[in-house]
Order: sequence, then structure tokens, then C-alpha cells
Amino acid sequence: SQTPQGQLYPSYRYSLPDFLDALIVIAEEGVGGRKFYLGEPTGAQGVKYGIVNVIMFLAQAYKESIQYDACDENNWELV
Repeated sequence: SQTPQGQLYPSYRYSLPDFLDALIVIAEEGVGGRKFYLGEPTGAQGVKYGIVNVIMFLAQAYKESIQYDACDENNWELV
């Protein structure tokens, strides 16, 4: 996470073990009838797709929530 002054600190809300537990659930059981695609278990190309999906998910999660240690994504729209 990051302070408004730009200093980094460990997140109080997010941890790798919790993420991995949640990833298993959404990959195997899904949410709302949809599953997180982790790639095909056979073949290097399928695994690469799964890794890229996780990387992209974490990049978006960091941008929206983890960076600010927030539970929900931030709304940047001026209404």
C-alpha cells in the first residue's frame, strides 16, 4: 500500500495466502456462474494464459484498491 506522500507499506487488508485461497475458489467454483480462467493444465501456452490473467488481475486490483489499502475500488468520477 502507499501513503499520500508516496511511501510504501505492507497492506493491512491484503495478503498472499488470502489471495491464493480466494483464487482457488473462483477458479474451481466460480462466482455468479463465471470462473477465473487459469489456463489449460497441459501445455505451456495454457499455463502462460493463466499467469497473464493473474498478473492482469493483480495489476487492476492494485490500481483500484490495494494501492490505497481500500476495501472497495475508488470512484474517481466527479459527480
